Amino acid sequence: MAIYHKQDKKVIGSLGLHYSWANDDDIYKSMKLKEIGYVLSKDYWGQGLTPEAVKVVIDYCFKTLGIEALTCGHFKTNHQSERVIEKCGFIFVKQDKFYAKQLQQSFVDMKYILKKEELQ
Repeated sequence: MAIYHKQDKKVIGSLGLHYSWANDDDIYKSMKLKEIGYVLSKDYWGQGLTPEAVKVVIDYCFKTLGIEALTCGHFKTNHQSERVIEKCGFIFVKQDKFYAKQLQQSFVDMKYILKKEELQ
């Protein structure tokens, strides 16, 4: 879905639900899970827009879709995403490696989870 800036009347980013790494983890695979992914134009960073959008999607997932847990992640050097994830209440689970074929480079990937039961 698009993140639309009402005042500027333009799309400034996107947010979506994806297959989660936790679907393959023995601890979480019995749960109904989705991964939240997002991107925002650099011109709009630091205004609280991404946490606001992510919180709306969290609420929708838990109350309407019946999702039991959401995951999210960021590359270790992406401190802006780390801050969004923390503001939205996700709990750090583990560190992993992600290999980007096109870049032929590995990245340290930080993984988080937010369980519906922990919000209530």
